[in-house]
Amino acid sequence: KIVTVMWILNDATVKAMLVRDVARVVKVNAEAFQQVERGEADVPDRILLPVTDQDGMTLFKPARCGPALGLKVVSVRPKNAQRNLPTVPGTIMLFDVETAVPTAVVAATFLTALR
Repeated sequence: KIVTVMWILNDATVKAMLVRDVARVVKVNAEAFQQVERGEADVPDRILLPVTDQDGMTLFKPARCGPALGLKVVSVRPKNAQRNLPTVPGTIMLFDVETAVPTAVVAATFLTALR
C-alpha cells in the first residue's frame, strides 16, 4: 500500500489524543524500550549540533522499529523562556519504510516533556 497522506499534528492535538488513554501511552512507551533492549529496533546514536550563538543545541534522533521509521528533532533553547516559548521544542517526522515518503509531522514538545 502506497501512503499518500501526510498527517500534521500540533501539540494540542497530540495532548488531546494522549490524555484519552494514559495507561496505554505508558504501556506503548514501555514496549518501545523493551524492543530496543531486545535489539528489535535500530536506534543509532543521536547527532548533537551545538548552536552556541543561542546558548543551545539541536539533537537529531533517527530510529526504526518494524514498520515505523522516524526522526525526532529536539532543541534546547534556554532563551525561549524570555519569549514565552518552550525551552525544549521538539518535532517527530514519520516515514513510510518502503517508499520513504513522509507520513506525519508531529509536534513533540508535549511528548518530550511527558516522557
